Amino acid sequence: MNRFVKWALLALPVILGGAAIVAVAGYFYLRQSLPQTQGTAELPALSAEVEVSRGERGIPTIRAQSMADAYTALGYLHAQDRLWQMDFMRRTAEGRLSEVAGQGTVGLDRFMRILDLGDLAEAQLQHLNDRTVAALEAYSAGVNAFLKTDPVLPLEFHILDYAPEAWTPQDSLTWLRLMAMQLSGNYREELTRAGLRQRLDDAQIQFLYPDSGADQATTLADAATGAALGQMARQLADLLPARLEPRDASNAWALQRPGGGGALLANDPHLGLRAPGHWYLARIETPERTLVGATAPGVPFHILGRNRDLAWGLTTTHSDTQDLFIERVDPENPSRYRTPDGWDTFETTTETIQVAEGEPVELTVRRTRHGPVISDSVEAARTLAGENQVVALAWPALRADDTTPDAIYQVNAARSVADALRAMRNANAPQQNLFLADSAGDVGLIAAARVPIRKAGDGTLPRPGWTGEYDWTGTIPYDVLPRVRNPASGRLVNANNRLVGDDYPYLLAAHWPPPWRAARIDRLLDQAEGSADIAAMERILLDTRSPKAEMLLDELLSHAPTNTRQGAAHQLLRRWDRHMNRDEAAPLVFTAWIDNLNRALFQDELAGQYSRFSQPDPRMILRALNDRTAWCDDTGTTERTETCTGQVTRALDRAIDQLNARFGDAESWRWGDAHVARFPHPMFSRIPVLNGLFTPQVGTSGGDETVNRGGADYDAPVEQRYSHVHGPTLRMVHDLSKPPESSVFMLSDGQSGNPLSPHFGGLAQAWRDGEFLKLVGSGQEDAHTLRLVPEVN
Repeated sequence: MNRFVKWALLALPVILGGAAIVAVAGYFYLRQSLPQTQGTAELPALSAEVEVSRGERGIPTIRAQSMADAYTALGYLHAQDRLWQMDFMRRTAEGRLSEVAGQGTVGLDRFMRILDLGDLAEAQLQHLNDRTVAALEAYSAGVNAFLKTDPVLPLEFHILDYAPEAWTPQDSLTWLRLMAMQLSGNYREELTRAGLRQRLDDAQIQFLYPDSGADQATTLADAATGAALGQMARQLADLLPARLEPRDASNAWALQRPGGGGALLANDPHLGLRAPGHWYLARIETPERTLVGATAPGVPFHILGRNRDLAWGLTTTHSDTQDLFIERVDPENPSRYRTPDGWDTFETTTETIQVAEGEPVELTVRRTRHGPVISDSVEAARTLAGENQVVALAWPALRADDTTPDAIYQVNAARSVADALRAMRNANAPQQNLFLADSAGDVGLIAAARVPIRKAGDGTLPRPGWTGEYDWTGTIPYDVLPRVRNPASGRLVNANNRLVGDDYPYLLAAHWPPPWRAARIDRLLDQAEGSADIAAMERILLDTRSPKAEMLLDELLSHAPTNTRQGAAHQLLRRWDRHMNRDEAAPLVFTAWIDNLNRALFQDELAGQYSRFSQPDPRMILRALNDRTAWCDDTGTTERTETCTGQVTRALDRAIDQLNARFGDAESWRWGDAHVARFPHPMFSRIPVLNGLFTPQVGTSGGDETVNRGGADYDAPVEQRYSHVHGPTLRMVHDLSKPPESSVFMLSDGQSGNPLSPHFGGLAQAWRDGEFLKLVGSGQEDAHTLRLVPEVN
């Protein structure tokens, strides 16, 4: 035996043993990053002792003598459980991810520096109420008190080799602006439409937006500009990571009791699934106020929840508050751009993006009278939209005088629906439907925000900025924004469907999401009439009947099967009750069938834009099969003309082939095997070994438009398709005839952001199974209690 090999074999056990010792030592060291939950800790900013008790799910009850001390304690707890998430959010908003993550995030940092959310938050602080600012300062003091304990930091900080900076009130304000980005996606739609115009005519584009009004012709300088804009549209559309990409969904309803008494409210905001998640449950008890519900790490307020007398929930209005303007640059002096009054000078600043293990990146940020030049975030911007044109984003959320945090603070303190409606005068962005219910039996809804009024156009396409023709003339007056209190029906329901009728005097949006979930909720509420209670509301939130199957299945089954296995699929689907149950095969067969049919009908015409329409829309499919049959012909096969029946039957064959390849024999097919909710971590999910260790996952029921939303991924490779990527990140129900501890909640993931904690993703299975929990305060069993005390001199 070679001497080197011999020594290597002798040394191998020592090397492996040493590696094991290092791994074990590292594990026990990192376990010190888990929060202290018992004993005593000093918080210099406190004015009196605060008691924090945590139950078996890790959800805290904060008992304080003042709201200021409660906010300080909450900041401390958020830092204990979600510190890296908070820092990641802050760095994302400020365009500083590359400082720690390296070259891969420079594109995102460029975009965020152009939006300038960090400086806007600093300026915003000067416009807020003193009480709001005091709450933000108290919260920051709690976060910083934790940092001053010199804690063992969570794993993410060690992998990226950096430590977090002190927290400021401005940092908290960036959270709301990031949420506004996620809930305001119209500029993406404008880019999509601009790209579609490179391939489709107006009638075809109108077909893709079933609910739209008449589209207006685009006004672009010339054909070259249009082609360049389409190229830029594709690049900008790919810039934002999935976690910031707009997705529109949520359910909410509020009910008055026919005989009087406290009203009921249910809500389940739908967002992208991830770990750690968006929400952190907490109960706060002070002499002046009791609060239960969902806070957001980085922010001191309860974004969703209730106090002793009032409950509040949210759905996305789906209004259009963003416009893209094509600005013409002076070819003789590129520091100027054209306006209706002549040439004006860009406002410019120079930004330096520091890059870990790389060279700094210099960026000149330009602003026009409409807003920041977002086309500068694309590396190839100089060749896009023509040599002498750029694209600017107009959006009310980019104003420094945004007082939305005042509205949130005041709603937390409101005692009635009337109080909360008055508080919403301060809400500026994003536009959301705020649902309200109080202990006196009142219900209400308001969609308060700055919504632009346009001189012309419907906001669906980029428009020329140099003419002034499409400029904004102001925003919708507050007193005529959509609102209602105690409707005659005693019921308010919204699931992102159309909020106002055709008689509303202003344009909120050119088109709306379909009304299917709202209609289903209304139907289920009719069935629950007379027995409406928390348990009945829970059942509605968990409903999985598919409106897509209701609309499409009979049409699909009307096309006769062409072989034995298609016949078996038809029989299976005829027996199906149209609920998207994870333990059944029928939902999987139906979903694969309409996915393949959707591709056969539209992918050839849409090409690179298909991903925006990859989720099958039954309205489009039905119209293509019955009214606009030209879509059934494959434009790539010039030697023949495909029929709609042929496309339907071939789509079923392709679906069966794919399911056989993925899941084996048809007897073993289950919807939950494909419809798996994974909760990716923004960093660990990109590291092969850690991705497997730290990505909770569960097979789930539900579908794209079921009340219990299970938004699927139709863009994944076929062997991974139909994953559950979007859904109810929180469920909650409140009965205002009862105290706060009667309310029920469930998170999609867990309380902790630390992957070594049992509360990291610890609620995923309970969420999948439709369980709920209560924030009962002193009634918790086996609670760990931590005393937070003022600094001892």
